[in-house]
Amino acid sequence: MQKKSKRSGALKYFCNLFSLRRPSGTEDVVRVYAEADTQSNADALAEEVGAAVHKFAGGVGELPKV
Repeated sequence: MQKKSKRSGALKYFCNLFSLRRPSGTEDVVRVYAEADTQSNADALAEEVGAAVHKFAGGVGELPKV
């Protein structure tokens, strides 16, 4: 994993998958972007990364859904 900074987010490459998670500078949210070879793989990656961010943040609120 390659971390840039707290504000610019982090990049992760795995096989044909790509994920970017970026905290908002103005809202209490973290945006998750995902690319993959198929839409279903991108959705699965986004859900997995979203769940990891949710857990890291203390699990406040509902789990994010795609």
